[in-house]
Amino acid sequence: MDVLNQGAASGASIKAGVQVEIVQGTIENQQVDALVSPMVGHDPLSTRIGKTLRNMTGGQLEAKFHKEAGGATLPSESVVVEGLPGLKCKAVFFLNLLCWDCDQHGSAAQTLRQGIKKILAICNIRAYSSLALPVLGTGALMHFPHNITSTILLEEVGVYGQNRASRSPFLVRIIVHPKDKESNQAFRSAQGVLHQRGFISSVNPGFFYQCVSVTNDEITTMMGGVKLQIVCGDIINAGTDVIVNTTNFKNLCAGVSKAILTAAGPAVHAELTQVGIPADFICTTAAGQLGCKEIIHASFKRKAERIRNTCKKILQFCESKRFESVAFPAINTGQAGMISGEACKAMLDGMASAIREMNPNSLSLIRIVILKQRVFQAFRSELESRCQQDGQSCLSLKGCAAPLALELPPHWEPMKGEAFKKVELQPNSPEYQEVAKGFHKTTQYNIQKIERVQNVYLWHAFSICRYRILSKNGEAELGEKLLYHGTSATSCNSIERDRFDRSYAGKHAAIYGKGVYFAVNASYSANKFSPADKSGLKRLYVARVLTGRYTVGHPAMKTPPPRGAEAADCFDSLVDNQQQPAIFVIFHDDQAYPEYLITFS
Repeated sequence: MDVLNQGAASGASIKAGVQVEIVQGTIENQQVDALVSPMVGHDPLSTRIGKTLRNMTGGQLEAKFHKEAGGATLPSESVVVEGLPGLKCKAVFFLNLLCWDCDQHGSAAQTLRQGIKKILAICNIRAYSSLALPVLGTGALMHFPHNITSTILLEEVGVYGQNRASRSPFLVRIIVHPKDKESNQAFRSAQGVLHQRGFISSVNPGFFYQCVSVTNDEITTMMGGVKLQIVCGDIINAGTDVIVNTTNFKNLCAGVSKAILTAAGPAVHAELTQVGIPADFICTTAAGQLGCKEIIHASFKRKAERIRNTCKKILQFCESKRFESVAFPAINTGQAGMISGEACKAMLDGMASAIREMNPNSLSLIRIVILKQRVFQAFRSELESRCQQDGQSCLSLKGCAAPLALELPPHWEPMKGEAFKKVELQPNSPEYQEVAKGFHKTTQYNIQKIERVQNVYLWHAFSICRYRILSKNGEAELGEKLLYHGTSATSCNSIERDRFDRSYAGKHAAIYGKGVYFAVNASYSANKFSPADKSGLKRLYVARVLTGRYTVGHPAMKTPPPRGAEAADCFDSLVDNQQQPAIFVIFHDDQAYPEYLITFS
């Protein structure tokens, strides 16, 4: 998401690790695991969002949609399309909805409710950690009232959060189009009602600092009801309504002041020169060519008290002028020589004081933009410390490895001290239907049953392996996929209780290396590597596999080869085809987890 140009309308804290953001923006630009696009009558292009996504994906959307759908969908059902080019998400849910029928308890409203429930359930199954939804159904096509949609969205997310067993992070971001003023007001009203009913813990949560996301060059938190971002970058590209310039008003061409005034142009430099030294060492000028609406120039005198008071005054000024966003540099950490941590504490104290006193209506985004990585790390550390002291750890880590947390999947049944359990899924459950849908995309077999494998030790081993590959490769090259592995009835017990065993490599085929083989399509495993037992039943696993970085394999390979000159930096898996792999081969036993066993005939 290009957060530079978007501001949070408000934040709501949901129980059990679910965080809700309500932000202004456009759904197609969201950088999340999955986003939702509404449709009517099984037509992905029936809405503006669908048409926009088609244009962004270079015309591949329709073909991928119909391939995944495999047939018509009913209202409240979704088609999940992964890997669309040109988007910043992993997957798109195309949700089939009905047009508004003037009944808040009627078919249209119930379809929306059920659709959201199913999407959240599928996010659990696929281990998505973030989801973005537009304000579904309020456009010219479906005519949902804004207050109905806002209530249903928040209510269903609230129910999901209350029933969720895990406290692992899950972000729901509701996107309100910048021109959609009605939805903005509707969500504010809905939050208050749902807070009273206990669906959300607070409209302005009890924790003043709430960490929303962390990457290598950004940390985003909610500071009360205002989004605060500390980013590593150049302040002249901040993209905010207001930019703050630090200067002593004597030497205007030094440090950050030189960069800002150069970008703003000679007219702004002349205007500031004419001001001289203001009585209270703070003034405003036009923005010139800088791209913001106004520049605030201030002297902070390398004093913590001055920094606190001036930052507070600047935020009060922004709110009084109805500015929505403001960017600060790392005050006095350059030529002024102030210790970064002390400067950050003073800035955050002043900002927090202003927000607590004002409870702003207009100001929704504060950005601190820092050019030097060393200073950024000091500021980030201080803000993370405040988040943790305020009772809440970071909720979403994107682009860098998170601290390892060995939690069990939230959709598992409670283990109650047991290490192993198999749970037969109910055919009418969203989890069963999602697994069956993937299986039937390439097969015509009859499913007898689907069982979820719950093995605590195998899952923890897989989680540690996942952390290792994530730390090495980053999120973009983690390669976590659901793949298929055919097996015999006699091998199931050892796979479920011990793991996929590489010692079996070569018994059936090893043309791409002597590892464990997984197929992209269920038909490959079901037809070739799932022998029937005496009663005619066959078996295969739906496995969660970490493919990481891969290259084409060879029969003689016992491990993946090095990626380059560094012998220790090896590929993570082997494939049959580099561009469109149909087969993956792994060599670490913990690199795959047997998530579901499908018994079929």
